[in-house]
Amino acid sequence: MTPDLEGRFKEETRRWLLKRGNFQKHINYLTKTLLKGLSDLYDQDKLNEAIETFRSDPDEGVKLIYDCLKDALEEKYKREKEKGERILRAYKAGSLRIERTGDIVEVESETTKGKIYRVNLKDGSCTCPSSKTLSYAGLWCKHAMAAYLLYGGPEKGEEAVKGEELPHHPILVSELPRIEQDGGRFLVYGRSRLRIREEIPSSLIPEEVTFFLDGKAPEMVMYALEKGEPLLIIGESGTGKSKLIQALAWATNTPLLAPCGHSEVSVESLLGCFVARDGNTIWQNGAIPEAMRKGYWLLIEEVNAIDPGVLKVLNELLDTGRITITAGGRPRVVEATDDFRLICTSNPPQNPIYRGIEPLSFELYDRFPVVVRLDYLTPQAEMMAVERLSGFSDKDKLDRMISFANRIREGMKNGEIFGTITTRSLIQWAKKIELFGLKDAACMTILNKLDPQSYQKALDLLEAYFEEARG
Repeated sequence: MTPDLEGRFKEETRRWLLKRGNFQKHINYLTKTLLKGLSDLYDQDKLNEAIETFRSDPDEGVKLIYDCLKDALEEKYKREKEKGERILRAYKAGSLRIERTGDIVEVESETTKGKIYRVNLKDGSCTCPSSKTLSYAGLWCKHAMAAYLLYGGPEKGEEAVKGEELPHHPILVSELPRIEQDGGRFLVYGRSRLRIREEIPSSLIPEEVTFFLDGKAPEMVMYALEKGEPLLIIGESGTGKSKLIQALAWATNTPLLAPCGHSEVSVESLLGCFVARDGNTIWQNGAIPEAMRKGYWLLIEEVNAIDPGVLKVLNELLDTGRITITAGGRPRVVEATDDFRLICTSNPPQNPIYRGIEPLSFELYDRFPVVVRLDYLTPQAEMMAVERLSGFSDKDKLDRMISFANRIREGMKNGEIFGTITTRSLIQWAKKIELFGLKDAACMTILNKLDPQSYQKALDLLEAYFEEARG
């Protein structure tokens, strides 16, 4: 086993074992999934001792775990390499296709003619289902093995992902740098970059959206969109889950389909159905195959408001990148184009303000390779954003306005107040203060949106934060 693979195994295993609630799950994954059938190549008692050592000393523990599993991992690596060599022989014999464009290598599936998996030579990732499982242990799938055997080894992982540091202040999506690279134009934030499409007339491209990026969460979102990995964004109402995607779609000239989740969403609305048109019965694609076929981004908002049985239609798409539709008794497989992206958003179901939603099942959660929790801007960042976009520069008032907003948000999380204050509402409030005064401006933009009980609680809080609101 090469030193690089040893390092990747230790790094990834340490990271996964330290994730909250993930310890036993990952141990089971290592022994029962990754190394299934290889138990004769390691000592279970020694592995148990190494696992116990990890609980008190992660650095020593992960070293002992690797030492214990080394022979089994080397055998797994050997088997994947042999499979890669088999693919390469088939390629040289003319029965499989392998093509390279820049750092991306397209490898045709051995088992499904015409099915293409894409290997990134820089980081070893592959779009096949096996790649995720193997990469957790620092191993490459057979398609990556074939690509490396043909084109040479990967660059070191850290060199592959190195990029700009995140800005130390919130930045508008419209102000993100654009670069020319690899024959295209890209939108850049930290280590993530999104390809900007050629400008095309489409009513599905959002109008310009004003949205501030701050911190790591937007970088993670852009990473998922860059890599084509299905994405789930979780956050309270008003944190900008949908607005972030709309802003990025606008900035990259990307058509966006955004059906909203609710209890009446059906399998037919997502997959399609037969409809009568001009005296004929024809098939009409639902949102999922339409976006897959045309390379749109598909944003399913409030996904946990959809019936869990209906959501099972996503399982195949999340597992394989394709979907099977049976129409008129005949199955049809829809393959996603390279530009297609699946994004879902969810409110936290434990908050009583979100009526009619249920927690997503773990089987669905677990199928998303990227899950991001999006929160409100930090007070400092939010003050900068509100001041800049409203023109209101009284920093003392802005500080108390944001403190008041965060108190309302906390009340919403606790179920005390059925409503919240978004950054957008703060900007509108600040814009109207000079003309209408602080209290009336707050009523116009925030308080009048609340139910009577929540209105009174919010008014009491406003008066506690601002003496002038008591008049």
